[in-house]
Amino acid sequence: MAPWVIPLDHAAAADPGRVGGKAAALHRLLAAGLPVPEALVVTCDAFAAHFPDPTAGQAPQPPVVDRRLTDELEAALTGDLGAGCPLAVRSSAVGEDGRAASFAGQHATYYWVTADTLADAVRHCWLSLWSPAALAYRQAHGNGTPPAMAVIVQRQLDADRSGVCFTVDPTDRAADRMCVEAIWGLGAALVDGRTSPDRWMLDGSGRILSRRIGRKRHRVPAGPREPGDGRLESVPLTRQNACVLADEQVGQVAALARACRDHGAGPQDVEWAFEGERLWLLQSRPVTGLAPDAAAPPGRWVLFKPLAENFTEPLTPMSEDLFGRTLPPLGRFIEGRFYLDLNALARLNPFRLTAAELVDAALLRRQPATWRPAWWKLPALVTGFALLYLLDGIAWHRSALLRRDALAAYANRCAAVAADPDVTPPDALQRLVLGRYPLEPLGRRAYYVNISSGRYFLLLGVLHRLLARWAPDYDRQAVNRLCRGDGETASRRLVDGLAELAAEARRDPALAERLQRAGPTALAGVVEALPPEHGFASALAGLLGRFGHRAIGEMELAAPRWREDPLPLLSMLQAHLETAPRETGTAARGEELATRDRLHQAAGLSGRRWRRWAVDRLLDRIRHYASLREDSRHFHSMAMDVTRQKLLAVEQTLLAAGQAQLPGDVFFLRWREVVALQNGALSAARAAARVRRRRRRHSRLARRPPPPTFGVDPVEAQGTDRTGDGARVLHGACASPGSAEGRVRIVFDPATCAALEPGDVLVAPYTDPGWTPLFPAAAAVVVEVGSFLSHAGTVAREYDIPCLVDVADCTGRLREGQRVRVLADQGRLEILEP
Repeated sequence: MAPWVIPLDHAAAADPGRVGGKAAALHRLLAAGLPVPEALVVTCDAFAAHFPDPTAGQAPQPPVVDRRLTDELEAALTGDLGAGCPLAVRSSAVGEDGRAASFAGQHATYYWVTADTLADAVRHCWLSLWSPAALAYRQAHGNGTPPAMAVIVQRQLDADRSGVCFTVDPTDRAADRMCVEAIWGLGAALVDGRTSPDRWMLDGSGRILSRRIGRKRHRVPAGPREPGDGRLESVPLTRQNACVLADEQVGQVAALARACRDHGAGPQDVEWAFEGERLWLLQSRPVTGLAPDAAAPPGRWVLFKPLAENFTEPLTPMSEDLFGRTLPPLGRFIEGRFYLDLNALARLNPFRLTAAELVDAALLRRQPATWRPAWWKLPALVTGFALLYLLDGIAWHRSALLRRDALAAYANRCAAVAADPDVTPPDALQRLVLGRYPLEPLGRRAYYVNISSGRYFLLLGVLHRLLARWAPDYDRQAVNRLCRGDGETASRRLVDGLAELAAEARRDPALAERLQRAGPTALAGVVEALPPEHGFASALAGLLGRFGHRAIGEMELAAPRWREDPLPLLSMLQAHLETAPRETGTAARGEELATRDRLHQAAGLSGRRWRRWAVDRLLDRIRHYASLREDSRHFHSMAMDVTRQKLLAVEQTLLAAGQAQLPGDVFFLRWREVVALQNGALSAARAAARVRRRRRRHSRLARRPPPPTFGVDPVEAQGTDRTGDGARVLHGACASPGSAEGRVRIVFDPATCAALEPGDVLVAPYTDPGWTPLFPAAAAVVVEVGSFLSHAGTVAREYDIPCLVDVADCTGRLREGQRVRVLADQGRLEILEP
């Protein structure tokens, strides 16, 4: 009679039909000499004895564990793992960790199991074959065969650092790259999508190309938990932004993953853990489903650039749900990003544009070379625009005359909505975004002001066309330089406030030194140690009073506001402590007037008063709307803050009632599900399963940049500019003119990066107003997503910093510390060092 329990190094453990896919793979790697912890395997024979007639889609009654199994486990523990050793119990189903389907995270894993509870843990592992998640996964992969499962019983590692390593880029952007992700504690928090990992991209040889430090808020702790404590705990604030691995340890993980790849015959997804300084291999499986295309609906879809250029990661389900109630009906969310219906845009477009030109215009890349009216569309379009003007024309004209201080009324509206306990989160966002009635004062409609002020892009096009006709050799970039804000925008006031805060810190040299030397983990502690009456503490409180509703990625309702977590602001303060203030005030105004005068002379406007008046009028209107657009963002972000605070209050109620497991879970539900949870129509267990599934999906989608189009011909999606200069030149669009050389500094999150050195070239996936304080230290700014209207371009023009936007995959193609030359006027970035 074959034993039910065998050691992992037993010859029979090579048979995946007997021990499952995971155990068979670990047996092979252990035989190859790789560091796999000691383990036993409860074979599929034991499963068959307890489930003699399993069905694929129907859960059986929980069996009573056979005495034979408990006896074999007891004997094996005494002889192989050692009595009293804490254990990890993991599934190893037949077909698990295969090339067709991985079943990653679908079955149960139990940590810190004792000998007394081992048999029960094995039984629960078996029963996880019929969990809702596993059933849905098998159905999606067309697997209707009767299931079978072995169970791995492994020595429990006392690991304080864990993670994964993909031997190919999981975003499928480069087959010759590797990706290492790491978190504190055991790896389940990463697999479940419960925390944001540190991430390193490496080339095939193991050289680090880029690193991104995540906010690691939760962990599965080392050591057994008391009943009722839950599986996760909060990571201490001082470690949330600390780097989990040293570069040498990243190299060790990469080397281990390459060894797994060599023995696994193909790209591998490797799970690992450090116990002290010793690296252990927990599992290795083939990489399945590299960055699959999103399941886009029929039709043609193009990314909604004004939203994507402020936040490239997918929105959480709650943010998607609530924002979806306020966004235009011309689009929809696909994989957490908002896309416009390109077919509908083509019907509304009054000009004869090619598909490539329409894609360019929709993505705000560039304007068509010629505007040819589509005369046959005019009757319907004129009727449509006339109706729109009747409905909205008054507000449109009022916004042209709006004084910027009128937006202060919006803060009062937000305070009133926040104080009303009867206003639900979706109602709060709708009231603050859409307003209560069409003709109410525009100062209470910051979103409308933001949208209507986008007309400055159209006025800029008119200005360029007039100058091209009147003076073909005019300096186009000089015009763009003049089309910046007036120096009094909210973004500028934020930077000035940080500069004043830095000046306050310098008044206490010891404090300034501590702030400059502190890493991200120690900054909060330095500030918390100050007495409230300290000048710096008072100045920081004042700054948070004015800007505490802002955040990094503030379009995401799950993002903590600076009032809740000031660490991003403190991290950016370090740059101000090391950077001399840029030229402002009288000198900057004088340079602007001189540039305008040179434009007048070059364009031959000095003797033609009406042409000069037209150019100056357009310039002034463009500056007015650019400033208004930037200021309105400061105010409409208050709506996100109010909505978030109401959601957090609801979540606290759910947590207290045991209907939610962790802070942040509410953002992975939709509002109707929260209501169902509150009234008992949705069970806490089903809600938890949905949260878990969506967290994993969100984590997977966050690894890849948003595709600019869906359902669009690749040639059309590429647009009208298809020039290429090889691997040493990157192309983008000029959002702020000028040129600069410097070393690349790749930043994914201002809260977790060290201070920019003066002269660094800031390279980022996107920027939103929360990134503003980094700009004064940068020699140039390069972003993956953006446009002339984007925040990056607006602020860069205000500080006279060269800025390139829409530089595809710049965070992946550039390397930290690489020397580059940014030629924004030409839309080029040249790599000077390999």
